[in-house]
Amino acid sequence: MRILVFILSFLVMMASVSAEEPGKEVYEIACANCHENEALRAPNLSSLMLVGREGLISSLKTGSMRDIGKTLEDEEFVSLIDFLTSTNNKSVQYANERYCDYSISENSSPLWSGWGNSLNNTRNQSFSRINKRNVNQLKLNWVFGFKDSVRVRSQPLVTEDALFVGSQSGDLYALSLRDGCIFWSYKAKNEIRGAIILSENKKSIFFSDFAANIYRLNIKTGDQEWIKNIAEHQATTITGSMTTAEKLLFVPLSSTEIINAIDPEYSCCSFRGGVAALDTQTGNMMWRMHTVPEAKKTIRNSVGTQMLGPSGAPVWSTPTIDLKRKLLYVGVGQNYSHPATDMSDAVVALRISDGEVVWHKQMLKGDVWNASCVTNKINCPGNVGPDMDIGASILLTSSRDNQELLMVGQKSGMVYALNPDKAGEIVWQRRVGRGGKKGGVHWGMTADSDNLYVPVADIPEDLDTSNEAMPGLHALALSDGQYKWYKSSKPVCEEKEFKCYSSYSAAVSSTIDMVIAGSMNGNIEIFSSNDGSEIWSYETAKPFETINNVSANGGSIDSDGPVVAGEHLITTSGYDIYGQITGNVLLVFTLEE
Repeated sequence: MRILVFILSFLVMMASVSAEEPGKEVYEIACANCHENEALRAPNLSSLMLVGREGLISSLKTGSMRDIGKTLEDEEFVSLIDFLTSTNNKSVQYANERYCDYSISENSSPLWSGWGNSLNNTRNQSFSRINKRNVNQLKLNWVFGFKDSVRVRSQPLVTEDALFVGSQSGDLYALSLRDGCIFWSYKAKNEIRGAIILSENKKSIFFSDFAANIYRLNIKTGDQEWIKNIAEHQATTITGSMTTAEKLLFVPLSSTEIINAIDPEYSCCSFRGGVAALDTQTGNMMWRMHTVPEAKKTIRNSVGTQMLGPSGAPVWSTPTIDLKRKLLYVGVGQNYSHPATDMSDAVVALRISDGEVVWHKQMLKGDVWNASCVTNKINCPGNVGPDMDIGASILLTSSRDNQELLMVGQKSGMVYALNPDKAGEIVWQRRVGRGGKKGGVHWGMTADSDNLYVPVADIPEDLDTSNEAMPGLHALALSDGQYKWYKSSKPVCEEKEFKCYSSYSAAVSSTIDMVIAGSMNGNIEIFSSNDGSEIWSYETAKPFETINNVSANGGSIDSDGPVVAGEHLITTSGYDIYGQITGNVLLVFTLEE
């Protein structure tokens, strides 16, 4: 069989693994090179052994590990699954699924919609009933557990009576906001990572899965209205959330090719990042924009494999819509292979109508990197870059004096304010952390009419830099970037089987007087937007009794982060990347009158 590891590791591992444990042997040959490498984002062995049989099979057949799964013979596949599920109960069973005895209301208004709660992605909720005066009245109302999952990264859509959320197992649930009973559920073809999107007429929802399938479902019944696969490259995936405007659905395009590059026999690289626009009624492709030109042959690597380029420059996050200027803004990641291009690590402005590039502003030149650079290095590009892309959504902000600026957070630890009327001219810039492959600014910032609130991860890693790590939450003035306050994340747990990082990677949200953050050590923390003082917190990294009787616990809060919707505070909890604390819960808090 053709195993995606380099030859020396193969020989060493084969010599050290007992023939009496075939599943462990397959794992160490085909999987350990990535999953035991802390420099990569891959979940560690402890995380994998908690996933469950169905989830592992799905990942290896159609999910993120499908390229590895294709290399395994049938008996190897089975033995690997048996090894990874040897310490759990093979599959998770519901004791009692509780379905609602009432229906979803027609035309229910949204309380939190999509990733950014608005087209400008500010993640601000100015009409929330929760404020500094009553936040201490929040009580945990109900908890929902996700089967076959060790992470949750789907941003819920919340309406006046329902909550829609996806899962690692590919299940999408429509739940009652009141008590968590199930209106209906739908089984997607793959993991659901992004936000659930409400259609303009409020009668349908949109979502995507990891295999680049786009779905439209009836909001009341869950019936499928259409499904489209938009992959034009075998490694295409959708990591960021979609957004909709002008009867178009905008889809950010990323890929797993950055991991495929580890294989010395893989022709690295040819994926092209970008954005696709679909007709919301039919799902038909209206336009597609690429961030790099089509790849051509370049050099051969040290084992003789033909290399390709340019490539990469994926769009990891939700596009931002500017109806006033009829533009769409995206942040772009690094190139995977040479030659470097001028729209990598950049902010790109596109015309909404046809996807044509109006302007682009590059924040870091020559950032060419793939995962081979922290493994065998065979496909690692020369003059390798630092992998400090723009992974968080761009914010279109408006201050009290009606000054409009684009706010850009980068994994480098830098924040920029750009002028949308002057082709992205830099108005101000501010360093908020050391930065690095693990962030910097990772998933998303929030803003009100005065300040920009920036979560910084700065996870420990070996970096050659004079800049100080500043994990925590930073408040900057919208107008000029001046510091208002800084709040570090408090350590609350010991590092045992999983890592307990005291930092913020997940996107934060805000109200008229509060900022809400979820920490990598599992805390929800609410701060005064005025001075950063903590006014409420809750520890989620613990077991919970769930309304659907799924065995569940919380863990690290990463990716989507907590939001407020009406009188509710809502968060998912549990993440498995970088060895973080796994979990599989949705927590809904409600104001107690």
